[in-house]
Amino acid sequence: TIGVKAEAYSIKAVAFEEDDESNDGAVDYGQLRVGDTASHKFSLRNRGKYEISYDFSFKRPGISSLFTIEPANGTIEPGAAAEVTLTFTSLQEVFLQNNRDIKCVISEPHTGEAVENFTVSVSVSTHFSRLRLQPARGLNFGAVKYNEEPK
Repeated sequence: TIGVKAEAYSIKAVAFEEDDESNDGAVDYGQLRVGDTASHKFSLRNRGKYEISYDFSFKRPGISSLFTIEPANGTIEPGAAAEVTLTFTSLQEVFLQNNRDIKCVISEPHTGEAVENFTVSVSVSTHFSRLRLQPARGLNFGAVKYNEEPK
């Protein structure tokens, strides 16, 4: 007889773990000026018994030009956490409302089998600073002839 020993387990990863539980899986940068850079940090925690790996990707290439993710992939030991930084920079006006084009795949590192995936919801609005200059009401420089010095 041959004795076989096996263990079934589930991979448990928690994203957006915050101490005050204010984060519901969404990143909101608010309103920014074009050219400004904003970063948001969140944690991925491994609550399982075995090592897991994660990999962030973008569904559309236009989004990848706006965001950088550091680190974009890696492994997390059991009971440990990895801090991920999502940085936004835009050189044009952008309006994103609950955009879900950033995807994270949680997988088993030895086999590469994807066991869980989730999207990161992002909201941001960028705009150019605009101003208008005009003289104050009632401002009059008087009549001046062409090519003549004012008196």
